Amino acid sequence: CAAEGDALLDRRLAPDMLPLGTQVAFTCNQPHNFCRWLAGEAPRDLDPAVVTLAAARACIDATRAALGAARLDEARLDAPLTLELGNGLFAE
Repeated sequence: CAAEGDALLDRRLAPDMLPLGTQVAFTCNQPHNFCRWLAGEAPRDLDPAVVTLAAARACIDATRAALGAARLDEARLDAPLTLELGNGLFAE
């Protein structure tokens, strides 16, 4: 039943984690935003409110499509990149 599957996305893998649906969006954000960086575009996180299996599949499909369309300009790999991780954290 779709409702049962959708209910799984509200579950937490661990008590201190956000719901599974949000984790799907967060997991897709990394490769999705890397593809945007390759294209010289600003990062744009996916909507973290993933509450249905259809929405989770759409996030995954959009990320797979972005990866399939990504084109690597090797000169871009030498460009500095800072990733904002939230809560004032970042990675360089």
